[in-house]
Amino acid sequence: MQYNAFRQTQGRMVAIMAHLNAKKLFPLFLALALCLTSVNALACTAVYVGSDLTADGTTMFARSEDISNSYNKLFYAIPAGVHTAGEVYNGCYGEVNPTNHRHVRLGKRHRRGHAASYNADQGVGSRMVNALKYFNAATAKEEPDYADFTISNVAADGSIVPMYTNITLDHAWSVADVVGYYHIAGIGSTRNLETHIFQVAKEDSITDTVEWVAMDDAALSVFVPYYPMLTTDTYAGYQLSTAAADFVEAQPESGVYYATTKNKRNENGERVKVEGFCVLPENWADSVYWTMDTLSNLYEFGTLTDEEKAQVETTLADLQAECYEVYNQLKADPDNATAISAAAAQKVHEACVALVNSVK
Repeated sequence: MQYNAFRQTQGRMVAIMAHLNAKKLFPLFLALALCLTSVNALACTAVYVGSDLTADGTTMFARSEDISNSYNKLFYAIPAGVHTAGEVYNGCYGEVNPTNHRHVRLGKRHRRGHAASYNADQGVGSRMVNALKYFNAATAKEEPDYADFTISNVAADGSIVPMYTNITLDHAWSVADVVGYYHIAGIGSTRNLETHIFQVAKEDSITDTVEWVAMDDAALSVFVPYYPMLTTDTYAGYQLSTAAADFVEAQPESGVYYATTKNKRNENGERVKVEGFCVLPENWADSVYWTMDTLSNLYEFGTLTDEEKAQVETTLADLQAECYEVYNQLKADPDNATAISAAAAQKVHEACVALVNSVK
């Protein structure tokens, strides 16, 4: 499956590790390479949980793409064999050579030296404080030190040592705990474009990886499960290209929109914030991304009452609970994985369209 698209930029990550052997180190290094690369002001947020710390023995890695509010993303499958070796095709950010990319496209590869110490140049913001409390409230501090969350293989004397961290969990995690991680204030946000949770089992089989996909604000979305190696197509609502959201300074007379600001250059060439409104595409209801984007922005920036917000939260929680049951359907009937996941995505989409229409 190819995801449209994971653009790799500055990232932040929290990793949980226990008894790391060579097999477990590889996904950790992959996660670090993908999610801790400083390039510019954009970001991604990820969490890695080793198999010794999960309730079912799977290794879990999750990652959200955090770039901008109201920026359409597509999710679709490219079956094996569609593109021949060396063939160039258009991806989300220009031409792609399939021989240079993995089947599951997670971003550019990055070379690393043997010595690596992560988060050293990052301040301790509220996101980190909230995440550490979520991991283990009993040991978390209001003002954590760098040593409380560092991920490193560099000892104090500069020597290379096995990868270590002082981050701990207070219980064995399930996929619901990873979903909850993306509900943490500052981690789940309107800047999320898409979030993927990968559960990787120890056995080597075509169903050894489960992928959970949520579009837009992960805290106000629903994660739908997939068997990526058996998925030959995705629900049509994931694949819809639309017009871009439009920023206007005058309040619109119709349509779906929310108040926001945008940086513009004034007559002196200086960047200044301008008050205005973001107008969503007219066909927002046909797209999973735009439906979830509409819902999250109405919730965060609209005029919803406390009762309406509670309605949103309850509906999303109920849909997520149903998706946990969908995973059991996948395990029982893997041959129909594509249809099962597509039906679940369609149900989530239609329920959220109805939810938006009831509160907008």
